[in-house]
Amino acid sequence: MKDETESKITSVLNADDQRHAAMIGGDMAGLDRLLGGDLVYIHGSARQDDKQQYLASIASGAVKYLDIKRTAAAVQVYGDTAVVHGHIAIQGMSSGEKRLIDSLFQSVWVLASFGWQMVGWASIPTGKKAQA
Repeated sequence: MKDETESKITSVLNADDQRHAAMIGGDMAGLDRLLGGDLVYIHGSARQDDKQQYLASIASGAVKYLDIKRTAAAVQVYGDTAVVHGHIAIQGMSSGEKRLIDSLFQSVWVLASFGWQMVGWASIPTGKKAQA
């Protein structure tokens, strides 16, 4: 049982790394695969997006991710559901302005037939400046 849980933790963190790479690379097909259809994405600004709204903001270029560093994470596994919480630093562009965001986050992942999908994200700024 412990080996199965550790395997799921590794798989979830790998899926999250793939999500970060897709966000930075603007890989819409990759993001579509990694995000569940009922995604609820709550930004640090308290704005809430569903999957289509979130993908549209990236596809349109309104939001561009330049770098993402997950500096700490803990994963709790409950069967085919995993909750990840930790610290993340994001560099990006929003409406043409560079943003450096340092946040605590929590994400929820579910295991689908083809792999892990994120169905929930919420973050809150720490008040610190992310390192460029």
